[in-house]
Amino acid sequence: MKHWLLGWGLVWVTSLSAVASHIMGGNLSLVAGTRDGEFSLALHLIYNDNGSVIENQVTVSIFKKSDNSRITDFILARDNTQSLPFINARCVGTSPVQVAMIRYTNTVNLPATTYNDPAGYYVAWEQCCRNGTVANIANARNAGLTFYLEIPAVSLKNNAPLFNTPEVKYACRGQLYELTLGATDADKDELRYSLVTPLAGFTDAGTPSPTRPRAGPYPRARWAAGFDSTRVAGSTSQIDSKTGKITFIPNQLGRFAVSVLCEEIRNNQKIGEVRRDFEVIVVDCISETLPPVLVEIKTATPSVTFGTLPSGHINSVQRCSNDSLTLKANDESPQWNYQWRRNGAAVAGGNQVTLSVKEEGTYLLIKKRIQSCNASDSTTATTIVTNKSGASAKITSARRLPLCEGDSTELSVAAGATATFEWEFDNAPLKNRSAVLSGVKFPGLYRVQVSDATTKCSAKDSLLVKVVMPPTATAMVVGNANFCSDDSTKLTTTKQSYYDYVWYVNDTPTTRGFGAEYFPSQSGRYYVMVKDTTTGCTSRSATLNVVYRKSPIVTFDSIPPLCGTGIQAVTLNASPKGGTFTGRGVISGRFVSQNLPSLAAIL
Repeated sequence: MKHWLLGWGLVWVTSLSAVASHIMGGNLSLVAGTRDGEFSLALHLIYNDNGSVIENQVTVSIFKKSDNSRITDFILARDNTQSLPFINARCVGTSPVQVAMIRYTNTVNLPATTYNDPAGYYVAWEQCCRNGTVANIANARNAGLTFYLEIPAVSLKNNAPLFNTPEVKYACRGQLYELTLGATDADKDELRYSLVTPLAGFTDAGTPSPTRPRAGPYPRARWAAGFDSTRVAGSTSQIDSKTGKITFIPNQLGRFAVSVLCEEIRNNQKIGEVRRDFEVIVVDCISETLPPVLVEIKTATPSVTFGTLPSGHINSVQRCSNDSLTLKANDESPQWNYQWRRNGAAVAGGNQVTLSVKEEGTYLLIKKRIQSCNASDSTTATTIVTNKSGASAKITSARRLPLCEGDSTELSVAAGATATFEWEFDNAPLKNRSAVLSGVKFPGLYRVQVSDATTKCSAKDSLLVKVVMPPTATAMVVGNANFCSDDSTKLTTTKQSYYDYVWYVNDTPTTRGFGAEYFPSQSGRYYVMVKDTTTGCTSRSATLNVVYRKSPIVTFDSIPPLCGTGIQAVTLNASPKGGTFTGRGVISGRFVSQNLPSLAAIL
């Protein structure tokens, strides 16, 4: 059996070729099925596709982490082969390496009653040997490959992280190399990435293809002098712990092994991991001068003005804040990548040949070959976009809104001397062409467009005018509107918690009349002003005429003493004149003694 396998993130497989020198990397994956305990177990291998015969099936094994005991073995069948062309093959200048990825899968049953160890389980595959030209692994042609996947107990519902299909590209010596080896997680668990030492396992050139993998823990490969997980190609290597993006600047030619550990975190606890091994090929890349990129205007509203260099490049644009403007590169072609930047930062979604501009700023267009071979294998062009200090529109009302029924207001817009105005009411144009719209009393939507004759800019604004009913104001007299000083009367109106009241007498506000009731103390014309505090509207009641009369002061003349029992009559006098005398013994304004009771009767 011969297997020529190259993979990014290998899995533990058994029936591969007796020589694994063409394996470049791979990884295992475990995805939950629709039924409890059902999973899709897969091995993904990336290999040099040189026409070698590939086995149709492989064997992987599952072990218990707590004691490394073997649980079972699974046979996976080959079900897919995918070509992975180098995205920068032109950089080599000769026939590039052919790379493909194969996948082996099987639907397996992992019952929770069996896979219930709290420490979890691991899946493994191992084979020898690595490509002998791998420079950073000691004695690479005798170093094995081991691929590893950890899972929790099945009762903890979980999908293992699934590595993305890798982007295959050459690394250029002396140039920044970036490669993202991120994964996805169906359970949305946190994923943490790190560079680690590859696992070598227990195979060697003498036993390259074991019938099935041995139990771990697995020996690690030995780094060649001057290399480790942070110096995979002779220079410092880094990986973004959140995205899996690897960056380094290689300073040596050749093949270099890299191993990425992806740990799965849930509720701040690690529940699993998966490893991906792969090779990076470093070459001296070719380079060439790119034709310059120029910025053109694809579409623009008439008020947009711009400056043009002799080459035809648009280097400056002046626009109104609401103008429509689309810039474009002059040489759209599938061989180019485009990236727009604004004020030094990448524009979201700005990787197309065109860019819709909505803000002022300094825009940089970067054109780069899709198969880029060199950091300098790009060209740029700069366009400065500025906003004109043109028209602005902001409608203000002279009176508080909403309007009270019967009131009117004045709408106005502050604008420069060269501005013109177009007003609308409920989408119907108005004849008014000034900055002020007077006599506004009808409810509806008022719009204005302000245009500046100098800059050709325009601006719009709208204001919704509402009209509300004023409060109810009725005044009533409780008692007699004509009353004396020793009597009292009351004025009252409808009481509401959100009303304010002020009582007036002879058009002058009273100092004590701030409620729904008022007790007058003088004659006059009374009314009440009622204000609705929620709308600000006021109403005046009808006038009530109140007459206040001061009671007179009465003084009696003295009555002389009367003696005897005979009938005696005394004329009564009092001031002021005109009163009526009443009382016991009083007849027609005279006091008659006969009518008095006897002293004995009184005593």
